Amino acid sequence: MDIALPTKSVLNRIVIGDVGSGKTIVAFIIGLCYLKGLPKGQVAMLAPTEVLAYQHYQSLLSLLKNDPENNDKPVCIYCTSKEIKVNGEKIPKAKFEKILNELTNKKLFWIGTHSLLYKNQLDPDLVFIDEQHRFGVEQRKKLTTSGQNSSDLYSHFVSFTATPIPRTLALTFFDSLKPHFLDTLKSRKPVITTQMNQEDFETKIIPKIRAELDQQNKVYIICAKVKDPEEDEENEVWSIKKTSELVSQYFPDQVLTVHGKEKEKKTILDEFKSSENKNILVATTVIE
Repeated sequence: MDIALPTKSVLNRIVIGDVGSGKTIVAFIIGLCYLKGLPKGQVAMLAPTEVLAYQHYQSLLSLLKNDPENNDKPVCIYCTSKEIKVNGEKIPKAKFEKILNELTNKKLFWIGTHSLLYKNQLDPDLVFIDEQHRFGVEQRKKLTTSGQNSSDLYSHFVSFTATPIPRTLALTFFDSLKPHFLDTLKSRKPVITTQMNQEDFETKIIPKIRAELDQQNKVYIICAKVKDPEEDEENEVWSIKKTSELVSQYFPDQVLTVHGKEKEKKTILDEFKSSENKNILVATTVIE
């Protein structure tokens, strides 16, 4: 994929690729290549959730840490409504503006959630939006247009998605948004999809979970909703509450749950990742 940024026109592209195909590392390469050699500049990456934004931030810090020969590294800023970090160090909100004033002539790589849309100090030359379908049209334009009523881009703009929405496809069709496609990694294991009924839970699903745990693997169980209505306990679409209670009967003290209304999502996911005992996660699609 051509990652050279034009000098006379503004980049406006979308990278489309399956989950795990490498969209994030492509964004990092583009952003770091853009900042390399510049005396100063800003790059911003927006993600729809704190969990995803923090995951990207940790990945960027790890990437830069593993490049000891790079003495021209940008300052990495993580910013959400709850937390701010600069180069991995947590910063009190009261001191953040002062620190930013000291970084005026530095190269900055911002990563955060919707909070970035309301940071007056953020003036990006290049904007990335991950999971672009999770952002509204006006939100996507806020950091990239030169005025409130303007549709002209002044920042380079690259969005990423595994599930392009109809409006996005229409823009690519009329050539106002150039698409790039990432093929699935050849080393990725094939996805095996099997349909089972509720009657198969004890005879097929539980043995499958036990086999994965015996191999020291992690297990995700994705549910469509958080809890069942009290009057509809026999609903065929199982909830997190119902599923976790049932799975815990077979695997006590091994189940964690997480959903969009849970305040400690990042803490729970970190525990699931590092724990040797909590190896089953019952969740909604928030974990994507």
